[in-house]
Amino acid sequence: MRLIIKFNGDERRKCKEIFTREFFWAIAPVCVLSTLFCATASSILVSLEKPTRDGLMAESGPVEMGTVVLYGLISLTLIIMGLAQWFGRSTVPASNRVPGPRYPFLLAFFVAVFAARELDFHSRWTTKDVFKTSFYVSPDVSLTELGLVLLVLGTIIAATLLVIYRYLPMVMERCRFGQIDGILPLSGLLLVLFSKSLDSGTGTLRRSGFNLNENSRIFIGGMEEFSELLIPLFFAAMLVRSIAVQPPVYEQTTPSLIPESVPKRRAA
Repeated sequence: MRLIIKFNGDERRKCKEIFTREFFWAIAPVCVLSTLFCATASSILVSLEKPTRDGLMAESGPVEMGTVVLYGLISLTLIIMGLAQWFGRSTVPASNRVPGPRYPFLLAFFVAVFAARELDFHSRWTTKDVFKTSFYVSPDVSLTELGLVLLVLGTIIAATLLVIYRYLPMVMERCRFGQIDGILPLSGLLLVLFSKSLDSGTGTLRRSGFNLNENSRIFIGGMEEFSELLIPLFFAAMLVRSIAVQPPVYEQTTPSLIPESVPKRRAA
């Protein structure tokens, strides 16, 4: 209820004010450069010999595994930073504490979900694809497997809603002023939508009987894979930005026994 009330008030007004001149000037270069990168890489992919091309774009090829490794490194870095922040709360002075984003463990789990999705965990370790209705009504799926899948999906949904609740107001506010802290997560979201639209669009065309030629299929497949590769790169840029700019914020839950500042004793 708190989230609903919050976005019915000032946040609704802020949503209307996101699309400012500063926002468009900031996000336009990111979109143009991302499109140029994906199109150039896909064009090079089309020109390669078939064995080389197939090796690059295989399920366990360097492009997909590079994406997974980037997600894993980011998630591991967030966990290490979270542990350092947690253990340094009471032992390290505020000026020397480890910088980084707030809620690092939440972000580490969120990034790990992207890595799991890239590794096809939704179908590789289950009887059927958990994103299809047949999984939940099939007699081949045991109750134990169904319960575990529902628990994992519920945890992922809860973590996603929590990330939205914690970070969406900040992203909206910084997008309004064209700040990179807001542009990067929004660009990552747009890349997710773009890659999934390419995947579902080509599948729809194929089921409709519209067959693309080989070069077109390779180019579209390359656009999808290289756009997915950019997503963890944007996450890494956000992480570097948080380290360089934002110090951690700690809430003091118990009163300190030592005053923050002691007035200097006057000279006798």
